[in-house]
Amino acid sequence: AAARHAAELGIEWIPALSPGRPMLPNRGAPGVPRSAAARGDRAADVAAIVDRYRPFAEVGCTTFCLLLDDTWKVPTPTAAGRDHRRLIGAVRAALAEVVDDPELLVCLATYHGIADSPYLRAVRGADTDAPGLGPRVSVFWTGRHVLSTQIDAGDAVRYGQLAGSPRVVLFDNVGVADFSGPEPLCEPSRVYLGPYDGRDGQLRTELAGVVVNPPALPHIGRVTVRQMVGWFRDEGSSEDRWRRALDDAAEDAEVPVDALRCFAVMHHDGVATDPATAGEAERAAIADADACQAGLDACHLLAAARGPLADELAPWVSVTEQYLQVALAAHRGEPLTRRWARTLGTRRTALGDRFVVAPGHTRIGANAVDRLALATVRTRALRHLGLARPGAKEP
Repeated sequence: AAARHAAELGIEWIPALSPGRPMLPNRGAPGVPRSAAARGDRAADVAAIVDRYRPFAEVGCTTFCLLLDDTWKVPTPTAAGRDHRRLIGAVRAALAEVVDDPELLVCLATYHGIADSPYLRAVRGADTDAPGLGPRVSVFWTGRHVLSTQIDAGDAVRYGQLAGSPRVVLFDNVGVADFSGPEPLCEPSRVYLGPYDGRDGQLRTELAGVVVNPPALPHIGRVTVRQMVGWFRDEGSSEDRWRRALDDAAEDAEVPVDALRCFAVMHHDGVATDPATAGEAERAAIADADACQAGLDACHLLAAARGPLADELAPWVSVTEQYLQVALAAHRGEPLTRRWARTLGTRRTALGDRFVVAPGHTRIGANAVDRLALATVRTRALRHLGLARPGAKEP
């Protein structure tokens, strides 16, 4: 039904399946071998995959997605690469008996970076008489990292050569993470409403396509999707596309546009580190007090808004509001231990028990708060939580 409805809207529905045993979330159930995955040299496995695709082929789908990412490269990377190559060829050949000239989109087990490897050499058949995956096989690639802040067209071409396919589809994870940076992939205190940028303009002609991977929150994710479409059409600067996407989202959801813009900016920054000196912390506090108050005003407006976008943003609005209150209290020189502990509790309630403090830095969900709360609060309040840097002085 979904594929038929997509066709009525002029959209091609692409069915996808993963025939392998995933590496995550666990490393295999007891008694189940890591190699318990579909194999290219087993006709029954190939037939089972094609049978899953068949209902979609019968309603007009001609492109199919085979996901081999995050599966075990067993018994060796070379053996896994050879088997994945056999599986890709066998599935496409079997699909050709069902639909005319099918296209296969494949995510290989190595889907980022530009370094050659035994697995990729085996996938592309470097030691065979017929290297490559074939003209109707495209490969997904996420850039140099799983989440890449910068993506270069030359790197895309290089990966296509390594994978044995000139048809590279960028699988862009920029929207799936909650902050803009290559690692770690998820930071639960942030929601990504930032700009879609850092993508080489030459990618538009070098790529076979782009898949943007927004969070599983449709109204938040639409901000990134709209920008990606504008980038692919080369419509203005990244700053202009970002503003238009936020304006459109605010208008559609009937939330205050200035508040949404302010909130998006607060959540766009990366990692905050400890100030080098107490003097730097004090200067940061003075400089950012007005920004924190503006952010708090924006949170109040978003908290009062109604509708699906406001509902999706609500947990992050609540957490950000708490952090800004701590930051402003720090600026006023108030005792912070209880207030900070209460804020951490609110954060856990809103976003789950996923709070992590890593050595040397903490991510806390707002650009202004990153600088102010960490600079002014860390040495004073986090000392009582056992998290302050040894020898740090009061600002």
